Amino acid sequence: MRSQDIAIVGILLACAAIARLAANIIPTPIVSNLAIGFYCLALILTRPKIGEALGIGIVAGIICMMISHSIYPPANLISEPVGVFACLAMYSLLENRTKLAAGITTFLATCASGFTFVLVALIMAAPAISLKYSGMWPFFIAMSPIVIGTALANSVVIGLLAYPARRVVQGSYSRFQEPDNTFKEEKTVSTDVNISASTDSTPVELENVSYQYPGTDKTALSNISLHAEKGDFILITGPTASGKTTLCNTIAGITHHEYEGKKEGSVKLFGKDIMEYNGLAAISAHVCIVFDDPDSQLIFTSVEEEIGSSLAAAGFSSNEIESRIVSLLSSLSLLDLRDRPVSALSGGQKQRVSIAAALAMDRAILILDEPTGELDATATELVISLLRGLAEQGCTVIVADHTPEVYADAVTKVFVMEHGAIIRRGGADLARELATIPCTYTSSPYTPQDKQIISISNLTHAYGKITALDSVSLSVAAGEFIAILGDNGSGKTTLIKHLNGLLCPTSGSVIVNGIDTSKATITELVKTSGLLFQNPDTMLFAESVYDEVAFGAVNTGSADVSGDTDQRIKNAISILGLSGKEEAYPRSLSRGERQRLAIACILAMETKVLILDEPTTGLDEAESDLVMQRLLEYQNRGHTIVMVTHNQQMAYRHAQRVIRMEQGMIVDDAIITREVA
Repeated sequence: MRSQDIAIVGILLACAAIARLAANIIPTPIVSNLAIGFYCLALILTRPKIGEALGIGIVAGIICMMISHSIYPPANLISEPVGVFACLAMYSLLENRTKLAAGITTFLATCASGFTFVLVALIMAAPAISLKYSGMWPFFIAMSPIVIGTALANSVVIGLLAYPARRVVQGSYSRFQEPDNTFKEEKTVSTDVNISASTDSTPVELENVSYQYPGTDKTALSNISLHAEKGDFILITGPTASGKTTLCNTIAGITHHEYEGKKEGSVKLFGKDIMEYNGLAAISAHVCIVFDDPDSQLIFTSVEEEIGSSLAAAGFSSNEIESRIVSLLSSLSLLDLRDRPVSALSGGQKQRVSIAAALAMDRAILILDEPTGELDATATELVISLLRGLAEQGCTVIVADHTPEVYADAVTKVFVMEHGAIIRRGGADLARELATIPCTYTSSPYTPQDKQIISISNLTHAYGKITALDSVSLSVAAGEFIAILGDNGSGKTTLIKHLNGLLCPTSGSVIVNGIDTSKATITELVKTSGLLFQNPDTMLFAESVYDEVAFGAVNTGSADVSGDTDQRIKNAISILGLSGKEEAYPRSLSRGERQRLAIACILAMETKVLILDEPTTGLDEAESDLVMQRLLEYQNRGHTIVMVTHNQQMAYRHAQRVIRMEQGMIVDDAIITREVA
C-alpha cells in the first residue's frame, strides 16, 4: 500500500473511531455503526489488496469493539471484516455501472456488517438475549430497523462525500493514474536530464570558509576555497572525519541555515551569498544532496513513490512522470523493483533508489556523500557513468568519497582533505595516484573441513512472494575467516541474519555451534553469534561509548562489568582507535567512528562466531585495514569470522575463503592464497 493510501486509511479510521464514540450516546443493544461508512470510503479511495483489506477490517473491528456498549462487542471482530469484503466486492461490480456505486456499496456493506453482528450476538449471547427479548426472533426483528437505518445514513453520507474525496485524492497523486494513450510504455525513453535553469554565474564559490560545530573547540572546516563550474565533476576525498561531509553540507546550505556554530568566509551559489537565500527551500531549487545514509532519506513505502513524489510536487503531467520514472529506474537497473517496498530492499538497492530520487529533482547542482559506499562493483560503475553523463549535460556534480580510484576516469577536479583543510588539488591523475594497489591471489575450490561450527542445509527464505535465498547449503569450520561477496540484492544479508535467529528459514535448517536456530531464541543465539548490522546507527542507543560497548558484553550474560570484563571493554574501544572517547555521546561521532564503535560492541562480546555485514562501509583505507587486522587477531584466537562485503579487494586481501552469491544462491566457494611480493 502506498504511503498516501496509508495516510488516507489512517485518517478515515480515526474519523470512524470518532463516529463510533458519538454513536454510543444512543442507548441500544447494538450501536448504530456509522464507522462502517468511513472505512467503506477508505476502501473506495485506496482499492487495497485482499490482505491489506483484511488488515483494515481487523483494525476497524478492534476500534468498534473497544468503543462499544453493544450486547456483545467482540462480534465486531467478525462483522467488520465481513463489511470490508462486502464493500470491496460490491464496489468492483458497481463502479463502472452507476454513479451511485459508492452509496449503494456502503448501504450493502453496512447491512452485511450489521446483520453479521446480530447473528454472532445471537449465537454467543443467546441466554442473555432470550431472557431479555423472550426469544431470538424478537431480538432480530428489533435490531433490523437499527441496521437498515444505519445503512441508509451511511449510504447518504458516503454517497455525498465519495465524489469530491475521489477528486481530491486523484489530484494529489495523479502520477499513480494510468497515463493516457499518447504514452506508450514500450517507447524508448530518453535518459537526458534537463538541468534546471540558473544564471550564468559560477554555481559554487567558497572563499576562505571555516566552520566550527557548537560545543566543540575543534575546527571542522579550515580556510576552504573551492570553485565549481557548470559541468564540473568534483571528487572530495580524504580519510574519515577529514571534513568531507561538513563541506558537502556547507555547499548545500545546511550548516548556515540549520546549524549553529562559528562560521567564517564566503559561500555563494550562482553568485548569491548563501545567507541571502530564504532558507533551504529556496536553495533546494538549485541544489540536491544525497546523504551517506540512504535510510535517512527514504520516507515512502515503495520505490515508485520515492522517485515520483518530487515529480508530482513539481507539477509534471502523468505522462511526463511515467516517462521519467521509467527512465530513472532503467538507468539505475531498478525497473524490476518499481513496486517493491523500500523496507524489502538491500542496502545497495536503497542507495540507488535515493540517488534516483535525487536525480528526479533535476537540479543544477548535485551533491552526493559516499554514494557508492554500499554498492557492488557493477552498480558503482553504473552510478559513476550516470553522474559523468549528467556533468557532460551541464550539471555540477560534487561527490565526497574515500575511494578515489573508482572515479579516476570520470572526474574533472579532485580535492584531498585532512583535518578540515584541503591539502591537495588536482585532476583525474590525482585520483589515479591515490588509488589502492590491487591484491594478487590465486584461488582453489573449497573442501569441507571437520569441526563445523555452522551448518546450513537447503536453506530457503522468502519475503512474501520474493525468494531471497534458494536452497543454500553451506558449512563453516571453526576458526575460518569467510568473506561473502555478491551484487546488491543477491541474498548476502538475508543469509547471515539466519545465523543469530533474526530470520527463520522458510524451509531448510541452520545449525550454529550445535544449536538449531529455528528452535532457539535470539537471546540464546546471541551468546554464540554476534552480528554487526549494515547500518551502525541501528545499533547505537546508549549515552556513552563505554556504555554502548558494555551493553553487549554484560547483557548477553557473558560477564558483568568488573575486573577482566571492564578491561575487555576498554580494550575493544582502544583497538578500534576510539581511546579518549569513552564518555562521548555515540551519535555525535563521525560516520566512520560510529562504524568502528559498532564493531567494538561486537568484539567485546567475545562470541565464538563474529558476523559482520559490510564492516568497512564509510571507512577510509587506513581504518578498513585497522578493522581487518583486528578481525584477523580474533581469528587467530579461535573465533570464526563471517563477513559480508562488496569490496572484493579487501575480501581477497584478508579472508581465507571467499563465497560468491547470485540471485539467492551460492555460485562459487574458494580458498584464497595471496601472492607475497
